[in-house]
Amino acid sequence: GDRPATVFLLRPPATVVALKPELTGVRVYLDTQYNALAKAEELGKDGMPFKTISLGDLQKIDGQYIVKMVEVREETPPRNKTQFVVTGAALGQEFPVGTFEPARLGETVAPPAGDRVHRSKR
Repeated sequence: GDRPATVFLLRPPATVVALKPELTGVRVYLDTQYNALAKAEELGKDGMPFKTISLGDLQKIDGQYIVKMVEVREETPPRNKTQFVVTGAALGQEFPVGTFEPARLGETVAPPAGDRVHRSKR
């Protein structure tokens, strides 16, 4: 079942409405135990969700919670669904300044050493 959550309803600014007129709001669910995003729903003109993003189970690694699965689901036909499964995480990584600058996002970054990657439990 669903975990206890605090729910917020966010309304888009006019600039977003101009680009995506079907979007009337985003309902965000924050997990009350972990203080983390649990689910977000994009709402249509009828106030009903047309897309849902859900975070699955969490796993604690080195004192930090890591999400194990993210699911994006269309709530209207054809009801497409995409799942992103986290199979491992390397924490405490340090990156050179500018690594995440837009102009550098196409550059190859060496993966962490294998012994630094914590594999997710299935």
